[in-house]
Amino acid sequence: MPTTLRNTDILFNDTTTLSTGGGAGSNTTNGYRVLPGGIILQWGSNTGSKDVWTTVNFSVSFPIACFGVQCTVNNGQRNSAGDKQDATYTQSTTTSSFQLMCNYETTGSANVAWLAVGY
Repeated sequence: MPTTLRNTDILFNDTTTLSTGGGAGSNTTNGYRVLPGGIILQWGSNTGSKDVWTTVNFSVSFPIACFGVQCTVNNGQRNSAGDKQDATYTQSTTTSSFQLMCNYETTGSANVAWLAVGY
């Protein structure tokens, strides 16, 4: 293993260094990155509403499967009605999309950040 690593390098197997984060991708608000070995990370931000499932489309489809999606409310935000969020849920995850829903004390919506991993 090299003794010096730059913060723009990713090191694999002592011999292969990929600069600026690895393979193909899009460094946008709703973006993705293809890692060596075919793992794909995707991220984004969408509005989640109380008791309403919202379909969120990935920037690119996963060729084989999505392992899972993690969601969280951005910046500890309260929903549009001023209530604190109790939970964020996902369901119906496919290679191209997932569904998102939030739970509050009353009605409203909030901005939710998400991260998906697949291949």
